[in-house]
Amino acid sequence: MVPRAPSTPSCNTPGYSWPSQTLVVASHNTNGTRRVGVGAGHLMALLVFTHGLGASAGFWGSTIDTLRSHDGLSGHTFKDWSYRTSKRPFLTKALGRSRYQDLSEIGEQMWSNLRNWSEGHEAVVLVGHSMGGLVTAAASVYGFTSGDDQDIGLCNKLRGLLCIASPFAGANQARNLEALYKRLGVKNKQIADLLPDSENRRTLIQDFTRTVLAHSDIDFFLMRAADDAVISPGDITSPFSQDQYQMDVLSGDHSECVSNLRLADDNVAKLVVAIRQILNPDSLGKELVLFKSRAVTIRSEYHKRLSQMEEGLDIMAWGLVSFREDYGHELREWANAGTRVRILLVNPHSPEGDVLCRLQDRIECRPSGSTAADVQMFLDSVCPITNKLEIRVSKYHPGVNLFRIDTDIFFGPYLAGTVSRNSPTGIVSEGHWLYDRLSSHFNWLWRKASIWPMSENSA
Repeated sequence: MVPRAPSTPSCNTPGYSWPSQTLVVASHNTNGTRRVGVGAGHLMALLVFTHGLGASAGFWGSTIDTLRSHDGLSGHTFKDWSYRTSKRPFLTKALGRSRYQDLSEIGEQMWSNLRNWSEGHEAVVLVGHSMGGLVTAAASVYGFTSGDDQDIGLCNKLRGLLCIASPFAGANQARNLEALYKRLGVKNKQIADLLPDSENRRTLIQDFTRTVLAHSDIDFFLMRAADDAVISPGDITSPFSQDQYQMDVLSGDHSECVSNLRLADDNVAKLVVAIRQILNPDSLGKELVLFKSRAVTIRSEYHKRLSQMEEGLDIMAWGLVSFREDYGHELREWANAGTRVRILLVNPHSPEGDVLCRLQDRIECRPSGSTAADVQMFLDSVCPITNKLEIRVSKYHPGVNLFRIDTDIFFGPYLAGTVSRNSPTGIVSEGHWLYDRLSSHFNWLWRKASIWPMSENSA
């Protein structure tokens, strides 16, 4: 086994930081704010993507280029790696059994390539889809157990594995493929490794757990596809705890969850967050500032950004009473100037929205009907300029109060027993993982909402 170099301290060691990596700086100010900033520096990482059974290098489609162009991953090197694989029996028979290696052999091949590819990079992240996730685990096991001194440096560079829709517990569909191969008198090592009762895969997982996860600082994240029918576990129990390792759920089926993604796709934001979390688990962005309350107490923070606004404004809230009072006139000016403004409110006229508004009244200890009245008053106030604004109403709870002004997001919870303007508020900048998650949350609700004013036939 090749452990991390003895001289390398843990990331939890006091005073230690990874070379050229951003550092967290936190301090409490006398005005009740907490500022979390980051130091200078940029980690140059190699991100290696690999596909699953029967796929090829083109499997990812536009996804890798999309991630490469994302501001949150700028400056890193992206590598699309492919290995020999097939789930077509006639090809397996024609090419010969030896042409298709098992998981351990493919992992060794991947690690051998990593030795060269990692030169000049400070960090390595492996991203595997489906069986590709098992391949990344096999590669790391080989590296950590090779006994070769040159692998110590590479083991120290390996920051983490992101495995998407990967059948660590085996795949029920592998049974059907194995039965077909058996009838044709053909054996495929890779399909055999994916059988739920595969001893080879179980041994790989045991080695990965004992030699990699238990003895290194490597991050290991799992993502699953929401509509995955390929590796639906059924009666198969996953060897890894979902609470400990599952990072997120991607929309789509087994393949489309990561294939041909565009910048506007929610799955891209989730992948970026996961990769950035691996590269820097402590701080992922410019800064995060926290305040004890919002509205009047931090009006200057809103005002200085709104007065210099260039890209646009996104708002998600309940009644926007303070905003209407403070910026009602400016809202008209922004609309007339062509500034993009998107406002998302709960629909007080829908059955679901009516219930949510009444519940919000109870949470904030206000008379019944107060929240719905605030929402309607805001909608009435912007009625003359509705055609110049983008306003939508939703039947879903907003979850958080959100204002995006250019590249900064103001956000905060809705706490019981107090009106929202007295709740804590944070400001997070673009490039931080939380910015991506909040943006994704807003965009999902925006797409589900109805345009205001609503037609008679609107849902």
